[in-house]
Amino acid sequence: MRDVERTILAVKAIGTAVVCAIGLLATAAHAAPRAELWPRWAAHDPAATATIDHAAWDRFLKAHVAPDGDGLNRLGYGRIPAADRATLGAYVDRLAATPISRFSRDE
Repeated sequence: MRDVERTILAVKAIGTAVVCAIGLLATAAHAAPRAELWPRWAAHDPAATATIDHAAWDRFLKAHVAPDGDGLNRLGYGRIPAADRATLGAYVDRLAATPISRFSRDE
């Protein structure tokens, strides 16, 4: 087989692989379940003006997130002190216990 024929076969094979990959990706997007809110998240108070305090989360991110050489933000999971983990855990527990139905949809 000549070099030109090999090149043509390689281009056809790559083209076929790309088309198949695109088809699989498109199918996967259509196969995703419909987004439906759980009843807990559907209930809200449109007149509510209260806000949820995320200051602990903000402090955690400011203390532990830093850009790396690639310009991506990184979190050094292994370097987080026990006290900061406990503070983060308390914040998450507080959010989990928050009666979300007492807040507006935007909040």
